[in-house]
Amino acid sequence: MAFPKKTSSEAIRTVAIDLLEKEGEAALTIRRVASELGLAANALYGHFGTRDILVAAVADEVAKRLLVAINDALAKLKSKRANPERDVRTLIEVYIKFARSHPALYQTLMIDRAAAEVTLPKPLGHDELWLKVVEILTPIAGLDNVALAAVTLWSFVHGMLALERANLLGGKKPGDVSEFGTVALLKGFTLCKKA
Repeated sequence: MAFPKKTSSEAIRTVAIDLLEKEGEAALTIRRVASELGLAANALYGHFGTRDILVAAVADEVAKRLLVAINDALAKLKSKRANPERDVRTLIEVYIKFARSHPALYQTLMIDRAAAEVTLPKPLGHDELWLKVVEILTPIAGLDNVALAAVTLWSFVHGMLALERANLLGGKKPGDVSEFGTVALLKGFTLCKKA
């Protein structure tokens, strides 16, 4: 009989994330995670009934980890004078660093998991991450534009990272592209707020 701790949802997610980081998405199966825990696959179905639900749970945990990284970076700046542009820059930098350091985990954030997420406990990590991005962007973009600003920021970051991974930045250094894009976004958000 397995120890209860070994069969907790948290333990399953931890093993799944470890497998994902080491071996990629193909390793993320109920059978493989169960095997890593020394259990039969049936032991996991009570926690995650399908692979889709397991992947959604992993993506939820990844979003929470990214949120922690963002909050940690922003907390280091709290002692300094408020600076909304610096906070947006910090958000972008942390997001890019996370994606580069954990490419397989980052990819789970790009999977359509809405159907599987309904089975997960609330609040979802993705929702909390969204709210943090909105909070950071509101002083720059304004309340009327903040949702569009958040989607635009994510589109820029995800698109830039996809082009970087595919080596399609046209010979430009990733740092130069992210800096140019960050400056353009900040200026654009400010202009849209004034309009």
